[in-house]
Amino acid sequence: MCGRFYVSEAELDDFAALIDGIDKDLLKPRPNRASDTDIVPGDFAPVLVSMPETKHLDGIAGLPVLSVPVGIRVFSWGFPSPQGKGRIINTRAESVTEKPLFRLPFASHRCLVPARGFYEWSDANESDESPLPAAEDEPLQMSMEGLFSVSPPSAKSPAGRQTDSHKRKQPRIRHRFYRTDGRMLLMAGIYWNFRLSVSESVIAFTILTTAANSDVSPVHDRMPLLLEEKERNMWLGAARIETLLPFLVPPRDGTLCRERMQSGS
Repeated sequence: MCGRFYVSEAELDDFAALIDGIDKDLLKPRPNRASDTDIVPGDFAPVLVSMPETKHLDGIAGLPVLSVPVGIRVFSWGFPSPQGKGRIINTRAESVTEKPLFRLPFASHRCLVPARGFYEWSDANESDESPLPAAEDEPLQMSMEGLFSVSPPSAKSPAGRQTDSHKRKQPRIRHRFYRTDGRMLLMAGIYWNFRLSVSESVIAFTILTTAANSDVSPVHDRMPLLLEEKERNMWLGAARIETLLPFLVPPRDGTLCRERMQSGS
């Protein structure tokens, strides 16, 4: 699960300096929040995509050098839901090749989502050693020939039931995860151009998740899919799907540090 991540103000400025036109305006600070560098669902965020002709990504602290031509784009976080309400911000790596909504983007529209770190939450009265259950992916039906088809929420769908997290009111503990080596995270993502109406479309991305490693499992049983050097280059390149499947696993233990923060949403 990954419901919020962050990029430092300096890094957002560095990304914006390498972007022209309207994309630059989409990375403006968000002054009405406790942190104007947190990225939440629906926000526009910088992503790395394969582009034959692009500028070098020099000057962005902690961003690793990639051997494939890479450009920066600004996409909206979260696929529009086929039910017409909400966003699908995470995609299970275990089923990304099976579900119609994700299958074609995974095959042809992969990206890397840079972040300084991400957050997870636990209940204030729960032990740090007790992982929270993760919500299952919602069953989806769609057509990739433009707009997706809309199907009503099922009885088992998260959209059709009240969850425990919705009902509980007690304070929650926020945990911040970041790389132990100080470098930026590069989370595996997929993207697609969704036509919302005759005159409106949006390019949106979703972040792949996998089972949590021991760094994250005390707080949550899911985590973003993090890619290392060889995997990043192949993810953005023209690799066949079969060569990417071994990457869809948790990162090695010890990759991340965890910082317990104040209670809050």
